[in-house]
Amino acid sequence: TLSLTRALRVQSDHIRSAREVAIADTAIGRWAYDCAAAYLSLARGDTADALRRFAALRDWPGVPRAYQQRLTYAQILAARGRDRDAAAVLNQVPDIGIPPGPIEAIWTLERARVHERLGDREHAVRDYSYVMDVWRHADALLQPFVEEARQGVARLAREPRRQ
Repeated sequence: TLSLTRALRVQSDHIRSAREVAIADTAIGRWAYDCAAAYLSLARGDTADALRRFAALRDWPGVPRAYQQRLTYAQILAARGRDRDAAAVLNQVPDIGIPPGPIEAIWTLERARVHERLGDREHAVRDYSYVMDVWRHADALLQPFVEEARQGVARLAREPRRQ
C-alpha cells in the first residue's frame, strides 16, 4: 500500500512537473493545478493554507466553481468554527447545468448542519428533509446520512422556537 507520506511526495512531484507543462498555462490546467495544490495542503494538515488556496480558486472556465471544491472549502470553514462563512459558501448553490447528483445531497446535508448550529431552524429542517427525501430508498452505504437527517429534523422539532 501507498503510505500517506509517499502519496503526498508523489503528488508534490506531479504538481511540480505540472508547472513545467504547457497545459498548466491554460485556464483549465491552471485551475486543476490550483485545486490540486489546495487539496495537497489539506492532506498535509495545513488547513490555513488550504483555506487560503480554496478561497483564491477562480471559476473554472464555463462552469462556476465545482461543487466539490466549494463543499470542501465550506467544510473546512465549518470545522474551524466559522459557520457564518461556511453558510455564505453553502447558500450560493452553483449552477452546474446538469441534473442534481449525489454531491448535491452531501452539499445540502452540510448546509443543514451549519444552519442548525447557527440557529436557523427553518433552513436546517428544509435541508435535512431534502436529504431524507432524496435518499429515502438509497443503498445501505448512504443510510447513515438519511438517519442523521432524520435525527436532525426530530431534534429541531423538539426544540422550542427562538423568539
